[in-house]
Amino acid sequence: FFGNKSLGMVRLVDTPGLMDTDGQAVNAERWGQTVDKLKEDIQSTSALVYVQKESEAWTDQQATVVKQLRNSFGPDFWRFLHVFLTRADWEDETAEQTKIQELRGKFMEVEEGLAGKLSVAQAVRTSIEAVPIYGLDMQETLLRDRAAFLERQIRNDDVEEDLKSMTFSQLVQLDVRLQEISSARHHDSFESWTASIRKNKKQEIIGALEGEAMWQWGGCCSHLKLRVLDSFRQCVQRTNEAMLLDPTKLVTNTTRISINVELDNAVTLTRKFFDIAAGTKVEQVLTQAVKSTPSVAELQERGWLKLHDGALRVTLHSGHIPIATDPELRIEVEAMMKAGEGKIPELQATVTRDPAGPLTELDAALLEICVEANDFDAVLSLVNDQLTNAGQLTFTRDVVERLPSTRTHKRVMKNISKLSATQSAKFRDSPEEKVFLGKDKARKQAFLQDIGTAREELQPYLSDVGQELESRGDEA
Repeated sequence: FFGNKSLGMVRLVDTPGLMDTDGQAVNAERWGQTVDKLKEDIQSTSALVYVQKESEAWTDQQATVVKQLRNSFGPDFWRFLHVFLTRADWEDETAEQTKIQELRGKFMEVEEGLAGKLSVAQAVRTSIEAVPIYGLDMQETLLRDRAAFLERQIRNDDVEEDLKSMTFSQLVQLDVRLQEISSARHHDSFESWTASIRKNKKQEIIGALEGEAMWQWGGCCSHLKLRVLDSFRQCVQRTNEAMLLDPTKLVTNTTRISINVELDNAVTLTRKFFDIAAGTKVEQVLTQAVKSTPSVAELQERGWLKLHDGALRVTLHSGHIPIATDPELRIEVEAMMKAGEGKIPELQATVTRDPAGPLTELDAALLEICVEANDFDAVLSLVNDQLTNAGQLTFTRDVVERLPSTRTHKRVMKNISKLSATQSAKFRDSPEEKVFLGKDKARKQAFLQDIGTAREELQPYLSDVGQELESRGDEA
C-alpha cells in the first residue's frame, strides 16, 4: 500500500470508465474485454473502487453507470464497493456527512429501481447504508514531485527537511497521526483546532505535535485529507472474504418490448416498455419491469399479493406459453429480434393475488375500476359496502345511497355509476329480459281481459241493484 511493503501488498486493477464519450458500443466492447480479463486473471477482489469528482452533481448518466456496474457484478456489488470523491473541499463534518448520506440515498434508488422498492433484501439495504465514502483533494504533483509541491504549499516558511524527505506513505501516516492528535483535543480537524487558539499560541500547538514538520503539514496540507487513504487500507485489510469476480458484459443489442403486468384474474395493473436483450435473465425482467412498478409495490406493501418463500410470486409468459427459465426467454427474445420492426412485441407478467386478501373478493369489473383510478383504498370500501359483483348494480337505483363507504372515492364512484347504467341497459336489452317483458305484457293483457269479461257478466246484477236502490230512495 502507498509504496510501503510493511503496510501490506495490494494489487490494483484499473478498469476503463463507462462514461467515456466514444459511445455505448465502444464502452460495452471495452467493458467486455475487462470482464474477460477479470474472470481469467484476477478471479477475486477485496474491494471495488468507484471514483468521481465531489463537485459533480448526480446525473442520469451517473445513475446509469452505477446501475450497469450493479447489474454486472450483482447484489454483492454494494458489499465490496468503496467510493472516492476527489477534489473534496468540505467546510465541516456536517457538510461531509450530508454529501455521504445523499450519495448513499442515490445508490439505494438504483437498487430499488432494479429490485423493486419492497423487494430489496435487508442485507442489501444494510450494505448500501454502510458503503464507505471517502473525500480527499489529491494532487498529482504530490506524487510526481513532492518537494516542489510542498514548497508551493508552504510559502511563508522554509520546508522542513524531515517533511521533504518523507515518502508518500509516510505523509499519509503523518496525516493520520495529525488527525489523531486533533481528535484527542476534541476537534474534528487540525484546522478547527488551530482556529480555536489565538495566533500567539502557535508554540502551544507545536509543542503538542510531534515536530515542526507536522505543524507545517497541518497548516498547509491537512485539508487534502490523505488520512482517508489509510482508512481505506485498513477497511480492505479487515475484509475476511473475497468477492468472486463473475461480472456480466454490457449489452447494446436490445429490442424494445411491452410488458403487460396483470393480476391472475386478467386485470391489467400497468403496461411498461422494457429494452430486452438475448442475454437478459428472467429475474432481471421481473425485478426491473414488474416488481419495481408503483402499483405492484403498493399491493405488496399492503400484503394483498401472494408470496412464495418470502418473495413475490410472478409468472412470465408470451401468449399462452410460459417462460420460466433463462433459455426459454432467450429463445423468445431472439424470435422477437428476427421479426424486425413493426408491432412492438409483448410479454405478460402475472402477479398472483393473496387468496385471503380483499382483491379476491371483487370481480374483475369492479377491481379494474379501482386499478384505473389508482385507488386501492376503494377496494376496502366496496367490500365494506358489500358490493363485490358488478351484477349487483343491475337493479340499484341510487348508487350513492347504496354505497356509503365508497361515495367519498369520487373517481371510483363516477365509473361505478356508469357501470350501473351499463348493467341496467344491458339487462333491458338481453333476450331473457325481452322474454320476461313479453310474458309480463301478456299476463297484464289477460288480466285486463278477465276483468272485462267479469264486468260483462256482473252488469245485469249491477243494473238490478241500482234500480232497487233507486226505488227505495223514492219510497223514503
